[in-house]
Amino acid sequence: MQDSPYPVHSTVELEEKAQDWTIPMWFLEGLMTAPIPRQYAQEHQEVLAEAANVRFLRQVR
Repeated sequence: MQDSPYPVHSTVELEEKAQDWTIPMWFLEGLMTAPIPRQYAQEHQEVLAEAANVRFLRQVR
């Protein structure tokens, strides 16, 4: 991660993002360490779909 051109977030920042996006922390950590993040996201589509549903329900309430 040290050589990554992308910004590295602290654990606290990741936890905040996980909470905001209703995504499990393990998913974000896996996404950050995956050799191919897009493939990782495709393999965990159910997690992303559930998070999207929760965010939608949060907005309509």
